[in-house]
Amino acid sequence: SHARNVGGHAACGEVLFFTDDDAECEPHCLQEIYHCYRNFDSVGVVGGQVLLQVPEHKRQFVVPSYEGVWSHFPITGESPTEAIHAWEFPFGANFSVRREVFLKIGGFRCRYGRKGADYGGGEEIALAAIVKQYGYKIWLTPRAIVKHHVDCERFNLEHVQKTIFAGLMTNYRLSRDLYLPMDFKEVSVQEDLQRLRQRLSSIPANSQEEIYCQYRIDGYTELLEAHRHDREIMVNL
Repeated sequence: SHARNVGGHAACGEVLFFTDDDAECEPHCLQEIYHCYRNFDSVGVVGGQVLLQVPEHKRQFVVPSYEGVWSHFPITGESPTEAIHAWEFPFGANFSVRREVFLKIGGFRCRYGRKGADYGGGEEIALAAIVKQYGYKIWLTPRAIVKHHVDCERFNLEHVQKTIFAGLMTNYRLSRDLYLPMDFKEVSVQEDLQRLRQRLSSIPANSQEEIYCQYRIDGYTELLEAHRHDREIMVNL
C-alpha cells in the first residue's frame, strides 16, 4: 500500500490502474476499464477479472472454490455491473481508481497491504469502501481481463494455510476498523464452524480438500480467539 500510494501521487493520468508483476493484461483491458469511467455516472473505482493460470503440474493444489487463495477473481455475465456489497469489491491485479478520488480520500490505508511475511491484504477493499462512503460508485467489467501467472513456488500448503487465515483476519479487521459494517457475530462464526466440521466428515481422508477445509476451521478458531481478545481490551477500557 505504501508503494501504491507513492505511484498514485507521482502519476498524472485521470485514472490509476494497478496490476501485479506476475499479471498479463489481455488486449483492450484498459479500454474496457476506461469505458466504465466514461459511460457511467459517479464512478470512483473499476475492477475487472483476474483469471488464475495454473501450471499443469500444480493443478492438484487448486481445489474448486479455493482458487481465491491465489487471487482468482472471476466476474459473471458479459456486461459491466455495479458492485453493491463489499464481497463484490474488486481487488488484486486488476484494480483502478479515478486519481482525483484517490487523492481526495488520501489513497490506500497503510495499515493494510502485504508487508514482509504478512499475507494480509485488504487495502483495495478499504479504499473501495471509503470511495463508496464518499458517494462514488464501484463498477465491475468482465471484459477487462488480467491473467495471473502465479509463481510455481506459491502452489504449496504453507501458502494455502497462511492465505486462508490472512483472508479471514483481514475481513474481520476491516469490520473492526469500521471500513465495512460491523456485523461480526460470534454465533455466526460458530455456525460456520459447525458446517465446516460437518463438511469435513464427508470429504475423502487425506485429500487436498480435507486439508484446506481443516485450514479454514483452524482459521475460524483463531479468529474467534482474536475477537475475544479485542472484546476483553474494550471491556478493560
